[in-house]
Amino acid sequence: PDRGILALLAVILLAALFVTLHVREYTVLSPVDELQHLDYALKVSDGEFVHRGDLVGTEALREEACRGVDGGYPTPPCDARVLRPQDFQEAGFNTAYIHTPGYYVVAGLGGRLIDRVPGVMSPVVGARLMGALWLAAALVLMWMVFDELGVRVAARLPVLLLVACAPTVLHAAATINPDGSAVAIGAAALLVVLRWESGRARPWLLAVVAVAAILTKVNNVMA
Repeated sequence: PDRGILALLAVILLAALFVTLHVREYTVLSPVDELQHLDYALKVSDGEFVHRGDLVGTEALREEACRGVDGGYPTPPCDARVLRPQDFQEAGFNTAYIHTPGYYVVAGLGGRLIDRVPGVMSPVVGARLMGALWLAAALVLMWMVFDELGVRVAARLPVLLLVACAPTVLHAAATINPDGSAVAIGAAALLVVLRWESGRARPWLLAVVAVAAILTKVNNVMA
C-alpha cells in the first residue's frame, strides 16, 4: 500500500484514540450547551424533533443530574425521584431547536447503536464516540484538499496531527455538539470549490455540499 495512505490511516486511528480517551476521562457534561444537544440527539433518535419552547426531556436531565456539569453548575441529586426542567440551565428549555437535525440524527442513532455494545452503558458515551467518525472524515477530506494543493506528505502529517489534538477541535469532537462536524464540513466545501475551479467538479456538487452543510448546522447558512 502507498505509504501516504498508511500514514493517513495511522493519523485517523490516533485521532480516534484521542476522542476515546477524552470521552473516558471527561465524564461530566460540557457547559457549552451539551445538555441541549444531548436532548436533541436523544429525541431525534426516537423520531421526535425539537421545537421552540420544548423542555429538555427526562432522559437527558437524568444524565446531567448523575454526571454533573463542568464548571460547578448545581444540579439535582442523581437519585431524585422527579427532575424538574426548571432546575437546570436555560430554565429547562431546549435552546438547540434553532439547529437543523443532520448532526443530531448521526449522533443520536449512532449513539443508540454504540450504547448496545457491552461496557458502554450510556447513550451519552455512544453519541460522543460518534465524534471520532466526524474527526476521521475531517482528516480524510483535509488530506484530499492537500492533494489538490500539491502539499507533500511530510508536510501533511504534522498539520493533521495538530488539528486532531487541538483542544478546540478535540473538545467539539468528543462532546455532543454540532461544532464537531465543522472541520469535516469546511474541508468538504473547500475540496469541492478547488475541484470546481480546476474544472473537475460539476457546479451541482457545490449545491450538494451547501445543502449538507446547512442540514448539519444552521449557522453554516451564513458561509
